[in-house]
Amino acid sequence: MQASGLVGEIDWEKNLAALYYDLAGGSHSPEVIKLMLTITSPNHIMYGSDFPYVKPEVLSAQLARMKNYLAGDPELAPYKQMFLRDNARQLFGER
Repeated sequence: MQASGLVGEIDWEKNLAALYYDLAGGSHSPEVIKLMLTITSPNHIMYGSDFPYVKPEVLSAQLARMKNYLAGDPELAPYKQMFLRDNARQLFGER
């Protein structure tokens, strides 16, 4: 049921493209990132750890795995620094 005049048509693709996506957690993979790139632009994807909710050694292992597959995948390698550093700096301001 739609209230008259309150809600218009929703452009789902535009709304999804405008969101920012975080690669924190263990569920990231090259396939997941490639799917994200069909929804949004590379500058809307970034890594943020789940610290302090995940043990530092687990975060380090996940980050090392991500760095390896980003560097080794020709489609994703150009975005490695964007995902791991540059996008967050741009969004939140260089500190």
